[in-house]
Amino acid sequence: MDMAFGAAGFALAAAAVWGAGDFSGAIAARRANVSGVLVIAHGTGMVFLVAIALLRAEPLLDGAQFVYGVGSGLFIGLGLAALYRALTLGSMSLVAPLAAVLSAIIPVVFGIFTEGWPTPLQLAGFVVALVGITFISRTTRAETKHGGLGWAAAAGVSVGIYFILMQQIKTEGLFVPLALVRVTSFALMLLIAFFGYRSWGWMPARAVLPLAMLAGVMDITGSALYVWAGEFGRLDVVAVLSALYPASTVLLARLLLKEQTSRAQNFAILAILAAIVLVTVK
Repeated sequence: MDMAFGAAGFALAAAAVWGAGDFSGAIAARRANVSGVLVIAHGTGMVFLVAIALLRAEPLLDGAQFVYGVGSGLFIGLGLAALYRALTLGSMSLVAPLAAVLSAIIPVVFGIFTEGWPTPLQLAGFVVALVGITFISRTTRAETKHGGLGWAAAAGVSVGIYFILMQQIKTEGLFVPLALVRVTSFALMLLIAFFGYRSWGWMPARAVLPLAMLAGVMDITGSALYVWAGEFGRLDVVAVLSALYPASTVLLARLLLKEQTSRAQNFAILAILAAIVLVTVK
């Protein structure tokens, strides 16, 4: 029982930290260039992960494992870039759940082709997700700037592919794959920022740096909590609880930004959060 409570506690803590990290990064991106915020956030996380991997002296990746690691880094970089862009264009209370449910559905769809049809609960999750997405798309077009929901969808798909690629990495080490992912995503964000501006004009102002760095620290902290949760209990239970990370983003947006939503939008948010749980249950 203690182990089960430990797994649940760490998984819920991971969800809370991940969601808070998205909120922090989104606030920073609203005050500065998105690419610059991502460079700082990814760079901060990269330093910590590389240091931990070196201290643990974990084995390096090679061959296909290395390719999967680099691919994971590219897709999570693109996914977070799209997510931050979406969060600057639309309501966090609506954008975050939409991106999250798509990131949960993509691996399930992939599993249909590799492991067979999903469970009845997962199929129910698809239906609930479609209902929630339909309500969000119909009720937020006037409130969300052009492309906001599209960026959220792109973020969800990219992060879903990242989850698939990370599952293909088979190694005894834990922090080396995570470090490789973060090094790759940092390099990608740096290239996008530099070549997009042809100068260092993308660099965030000093007042924004703490928020961007906090987003990076929260990202890797959430990853560590997720790993520890898996050591205490069942991975499927951990996945379900940690997938609720948009809840903390929504809560912070309500409390700190005073974001208001209609009853239909509240229904859509709850439906999508429920769908995330259903599609991650095995």
